[in-house]
Amino acid sequence: MIETDLNEVYRYLGFHGIKPSPEITGMIQECLEKLQEVSAPRSFYLYAPLEVSAKETSSEVGQQTCGEAMPVPVLSFAGIQVQSKGLAKNLEGCQEVCLLAATIGPGVDLLIRRAQVSAMSKAVVYQAAGAAMIEAYVDSLNEQIRQEARARGLYLRPRFSPGYGDFSLAHQSDFARVLQMQKTCGITLGSSLLMTPSKSVTAVIGLSEQGTDCLQPGCDTCEHPCEYRR
Repeated sequence: MIETDLNEVYRYLGFHGIKPSPEITGMIQECLEKLQEVSAPRSFYLYAPLEVSAKETSSEVGQQTCGEAMPVPVLSFAGIQVQSKGLAKNLEGCQEVCLLAATIGPGVDLLIRRAQVSAMSKAVVYQAAGAAMIEAYVDSLNEQIRQEARARGLYLRPRFSPGYGDFSLAHQSDFARVLQMQKTCGITLGSSLLMTPSKSVTAVIGLSEQGTDCLQPGCDTCEHPCEYRR
């Protein structure tokens, strides 16, 4: 069973600081029970060393200041190369990363599709509750990884997913390849790089010898404006 915070479901439904009516609360709890019945959590993660270098940018991409090229950090791990200032900041001081993929299974999508035909209000709740449930599942994986890291004297940075800030969604295909997501988790990528099942997550987590665990949610590390922001 995946313990899911009702307040997170409320947030995904747009109830910011407002408690929903008893009728809506009852529908949410009913939908959560259905989701628990059909969910089939699967996950896979691996550790890889992290290397950081810098690449000089050209004036064509507007990165020059006073005529000088601005260096862009290049992060290398598990055969993947990423150019991202946001991810570089997140992984500052790290020597290793953990790459993970997780899903709560295809049954959730089936419930959503059926509800879209018969009861659209329930379909909306299933979408929100499913989003909260996959986050709760990944939170539990995050804690498992934290404990493994602490046993090695290491500390975690917040998880960071493709699509956050300037960490390009195009790297989903790298995660699919390195983690063999279809084989290990039953996750496939479409042409738009969206995952199936839809309630799936990929992320990279930094490990460092410095500091203490810092596990704030992705909302706190993402610069994009979003109606679901915490």
